[in-house]
Amino acid sequence: MSENKAELVKKTLVIYGRNGCVYCTKAKELAEKFKESGSIQEIDYRNKDEVDWTREDLAKYFNMDSNYFTSVPQIGSEEEYSNGNKVIIYIGGYNQLVTSTLY
Repeated sequence: MSENKAELVKKTLVIYGRNGCVYCTKAKELAEKFKESGSIQEIDYRNKDEVDWTREDLAKYFNMDSNYFTSVPQIGSEEEYSNGNKVIIYIGGYNQLVTSTLY
């Protein structure tokens, strides 16, 4: 009996941030380096000033308590697989992105 394993087909780095945030800017710059290296395929930057997201939206997206989110950026990885499954992994803030295994 052969085992069919789903393959990762796309990895998107999702960054919730806002204008004027130094760490949000740094996270976007680092994300571009990840994209250049091929470790992610897309960057989805959700700017608070353009898309009116709330802490409750973050909590629903990352399946966490809304009280956990007190600052920006908040970053996650959205992985899509060949079998249609999508996995969302919470990374944290900028410092957690720097130490992540994305690159």
